[in-house]
Amino acid sequence: MNATSNSSVNGRSPVKQIFFGWMVLVLLLSSGCNLPNTTPTPTVAPTESPLALTALAKPLPAAVVETDPLPESSLAADGALTVYFNQSMDRASVEAALHTTPPLNGKFDWPDDSTVRFTPDQPLPAGTAVTLIVNDAAKASNGLPMSESVSYEFQTSPDLAVTERLPRPESTAVDSTSAIVASFNLPVAALSESNSEPLPFSIEPAVEGSGEWVNTSTYIFYPQPALQGGVTYTVTLDGGLKSQAGSGFTPDAELAWSFTTATPGLANLEPAGGSEIGLDQEFKLTFNQPVDRASIEGAFQFAPDGGSAIAGSFTWSDDSTVLTFKPDDLLARDTAYSLRLSQGATGLGGTPLDQAVQADYRSVPNFTVVKTDPIQDGNLKVYSGYGNLSLTFSSPPALDQNFKELVKFNPPAGEVYFYPYQDTLSVNGYFAPSSDFSLTLSAELKDQWGMPLGEDYVLNFNTKDSQPLLTIPMAQSTGSRVLFLTPEDTILPANATNLMTLDVRSAKMDIENFIAASLGNVEPSMESHWQQAVNLEVNRNQVIGIELTPEGQSLAPGLYAFTVDSPQLTAKSTEIPFLLVSSNIQMTLKESVDELVVWAVDTHSNQPVSNLDVRVFNQNQAVVGSGTTDVNGLATIAIPADRQFYEYLYAVSGQPGDANFSMSVTNWSAGINSWEYGIPTSMEQPKPKIYLYSDRPIYRPGQTVYLRGIVRTPDNGRYELPPEGEYTVSMVGEYDELTGIAATIDRQSKALTAFGTFSMTFTLPENAKPGYYHFEVAGGDAYLYFQVASYRKPEMEVKVAFDQSDALNGATLNALIDASYYFGAPAGNLHVNWTLMRRDTGFYLPGGYQVGPVDTGWLNRSYYYPFYSTQVVLSGEGATDATGKLALTFSPDQLTALDPVKLHALTLEVTITDPSNQPVSGRGSMRLLPAEYAIGVRPEVWSSQAGDELGFSILTTDWNQQPKGGISLTADFQKITWVQSFSPESGGMTSTPEYTSVGSTDFTTGADGQARVAFTPQDPGIYQLDVSNGNAVTQVWV
Repeated sequence: MNATSNSSVNGRSPVKQIFFGWMVLVLLLSSGCNLPNTTPTPTVAPTESPLALTALAKPLPAAVVETDPLPESSLAADGALTVYFNQSMDRASVEAALHTTPPLNGKFDWPDDSTVRFTPDQPLPAGTAVTLIVNDAAKASNGLPMSESVSYEFQTSPDLAVTERLPRPESTAVDSTSAIVASFNLPVAALSESNSEPLPFSIEPAVEGSGEWVNTSTYIFYPQPALQGGVTYTVTLDGGLKSQAGSGFTPDAELAWSFTTATPGLANLEPAGGSEIGLDQEFKLTFNQPVDRASIEGAFQFAPDGGSAIAGSFTWSDDSTVLTFKPDDLLARDTAYSLRLSQGATGLGGTPLDQAVQADYRSVPNFTVVKTDPIQDGNLKVYSGYGNLSLTFSSPPALDQNFKELVKFNPPAGEVYFYPYQDTLSVNGYFAPSSDFSLTLSAELKDQWGMPLGEDYVLNFNTKDSQPLLTIPMAQSTGSRVLFLTPEDTILPANATNLMTLDVRSAKMDIENFIAASLGNVEPSMESHWQQAVNLEVNRNQVIGIELTPEGQSLAPGLYAFTVDSPQLTAKSTEIPFLLVSSNIQMTLKESVDELVVWAVDTHSNQPVSNLDVRVFNQNQAVVGSGTTDVNGLATIAIPADRQFYEYLYAVSGQPGDANFSMSVTNWSAGINSWEYGIPTSMEQPKPKIYLYSDRPIYRPGQTVYLRGIVRTPDNGRYELPPEGEYTVSMVGEYDELTGIAATIDRQSKALTAFGTFSMTFTLPENAKPGYYHFEVAGGDAYLYFQVASYRKPEMEVKVAFDQSDALNGATLNALIDASYYFGAPAGNLHVNWTLMRRDTGFYLPGGYQVGPVDTGWLNRSYYYPFYSTQVVLSGEGATDATGKLALTFSPDQLTALDPVKLHALTLEVTITDPSNQPVSGRGSMRLLPAEYAIGVRPEVWSSQAGDELGFSILTTDWNQQPKGGISLTADFQKITWVQSFSPESGGMTSTPEYTSVGSTDFTTGADGQARVAFTPQDPGIYQLDVSNGNAVTQVWV
């Protein structure tokens, strides 16, 4: 190292002062610790002189205590390096001992005897690695050298470079309100109150506006009012711009970029030109960028052909991109109109629209019927008596009118329902077959703007004969192919329409073949065949009896197979097969995991049948248990607990043909299944429940997936730690449509920890194909799906938050969307799609309390409802402002579709498309509460006898499960009667509850939130307790 010495004294360095302070303290403490351990003799007064302590310090070798800058950090532009020693140094030896790699020429400065600064003669190139070496020849003033050589690594600051430019270079159709952003690889500006200096770029053509440094390396310029549309702008970085470390751009750096703004124009017009428009039609004009409102309104005209402009009002969106025009008065009927927007209209920056706009319309004509289905004097297609008529009008009929009074049938149709939609009225009902009908629309029927038909409209149509039909209600109601009759039953009841002859076939069967036939595994060979004449009234569904023997005699106890058909049935498959058990003994079965209880009763005397030997067959015709009934006709038979619980069991006594023969099947349970009464049951033995989760839901090929599993054993409503054991987990790849398999990529086994958990690490292959992969636990029925994709991280982050986590139903809800780039700039002027979703959720109160209203919709067999986890409440779109934010407000009027007595979990999902065309999403959530408190109800019993008291424990709490007392409530005890009717919406029967109040009381919960109510029902049946106050409602069944 070639250097010159230039010493000066500028005071001791802070590091050096601290070091010597510590040294003195250490010496004092060490001297004190080496004092003789003597015990002083007390005296009356302290007359001796205090003991004087002398610190004896040994000379220390030289040592480097600090460098500036610190090791592994960046050098300043001049490359200066400062070294601090632990004591005064011999300057000549230090200067001789200091070296750099690469060798540098420079000079030495000595601020004091323990601090030396080396400054290179020439600035160092950007990105230069420098090693500073101080070898052990450096000596302290006391003559002691360093104990060892030391070296430190540094690097000069890299060249200044721009890392992000917005709008992107060469981009087109840029939003004219977009901010201009430059982000650098190094700190450029020191944050200050103004944050506006230095100015890093210039813009051509010149743009008015303001800019700021949002951090030390990102500058944003906000055009005000906006950029001009259809103009190419060039942004040029200041070539003399320096980072805070002093580095600048390289000579070949690209300092300029260009982008072109979108020419202002009309992006969408609603309704589209050529449409028929209503008399109160509003027109919505959506522009591709913010426009000058005054120029647009001045260039806008809506007028009838050859007439003057129609007066109306203008409404603008906040961002000046959507204009809604609403005429002040109703338009004239059956009139041609034109909407025009001349080229005098301009964007916000003053650029004219790309083209003029003209759209032609015609208003609705006078109210009349324009189409019917069926046509005049046509045939109405009727299915099982039910038909649908469609009436199309020249304009939409008003919804707020009584269609039942305005639409009449002659002769009357049954259960008529009306469904108006736009310009169509659908009329559904039951229509007698082979009949002439007339439908009369009253002259007073009006369209939505109040014009009546003016005269009655009559549609004549007819229906054809009913289709021939044969049904066996017993088979339909049980849902089983196996029916039960006694030998005294010589006929099987059936319903028939327009039939003249029945073809009946039958055969006797043994036990094994009967079981196989009941499962559809064999087709019985029929032995007997006869025809039965039926005499039916035309077009009327009537009850008939299917004769079970050719002579109409009774069947002996046994097993039989039947088919019934008719030449008059025209469908492709008309034969009705069924199996029949004929017996004088009725056996009722009750199945548990390892037992089958049989109750045998004589159908003649209704008395129990004792000493009856019963065998239990499985679906494979094997006997799996047996027993004998006691004096009460009961037999408890042990059955295998490891059987397949979804398979049926067959209880059999005797042999077909014996007087004591009988059979019963465990699937004879239609209408009495426990789930039909809201009581969940399962025959399955409790298996361990396994919960899997991974560190994230999406991975790249070659990445590591961290998997954890939690295992618990369900036991009587609780989860217990599982027994010790090992679990095997497979990582399975994407399903391959060519091979038809999903290949196993890896398989691992791990023993459970003491906490019932396991963890594993899987590595995806580098060549893993993108797709959906999953983990599966061997024998555990546990799966976890994840995605493998060749994705790249998004450039920005989207945050979504409501202003409160809980709100009462009826409150105004506010949410804020905040989008920002990861390099610090706000993501402004980007299109936003948002969806507000709701999910009905429950509220858990410990202690067995139920909270909330009862949902009875699932009880309907024809019930159809979209059981999605969430349902859309509202959706919309918008744009972030220049700061990357978008505020949304949801008023109570927008949330009226939410049931006010239910607890809703609301989720706001937001998707923003970044400048690279990649969608980025975020979510925020909250709860919408029905009331300020929750009502918990716990029945003391679930079932009782009529005349016994039914007690209920009541608990009111806040939504954090803390008791809330002093709440006034009303308890209404109601009897429920279910009424079935046909539902046009579902196409089947629906069950509607009818409530009859049998008692009510008002009460107030105590300070602990608790209370008790009781009722005594006098009649058997199903009851419901309704405890409520306003929107706070809880219901329970008994």
